[in-house]
Amino acid sequence: DADRERSTPSPDIIVLSDNEASSPRANGRYEDRNKVANLELFKGKGPEERQMIIKQLRDELRLEEARLVLLKKLRQSQIQKENVVQK
Repeated sequence: DADRERSTPSPDIIVLSDNEASSPRANGRYEDRNKVANLELFKGKGPEERQMIIKQLRDELRLEEARLVLLKKLRQSQIQKENVVQK
């Protein structure tokens, strides 16, 4: 019973897989919709406005990448703690 509790993830943890049908990588339509949305974002904009949008998107991407790195480190530390507890 104790082994089952350790292997059952916390309800606060959501495990995603690239192999799941709901995964954006497994769903090609997600990328198509994204491209259309990106084109709409730039329609009718001048060069200065486009550069501002690009800068904002780069800033958002940098924040998302930093968030992802932190989440990966957190996950790794949790896995390490679980391995220590199991030994």
